[in-house]
Amino acid sequence: MIRSKITVTMQNGQTYVAEKIGAGDLVQFERKFSVPASVFADGAETRFEWLCFLVWNRTKKTHGLAFDEFVDTLEDLEMEEQEERTLDPTGTAPISG
Repeated sequence: MIRSKITVTMQNGQTYVAEKIGAGDLVQFERKFSVPASVFADGAETRFEWLCFLVWNRTKKTHGLAFDEFVDTLEDLEMEEQEERTLDPTGTAPISG
């Protein structure tokens, strides 16, 4: 899973947020681009189109746009790293990890 929050803003002001890029999204990515999902590992070079695809794939049920139409009307894309959280040894409270 990709631990980033990707927010896109469309030309009409509508925003879409993809917070949980999961295994299904990554399989769709690999099928479309014939590139392993491991390209998203730290330090790897990432194409902007790939990020657009991930957020499009994750939110397509909401907006109903074809990928090219989504990209053509895209105004801005912001990617925010999300902190990985684990449980403390007692299992009662999340801690930074």
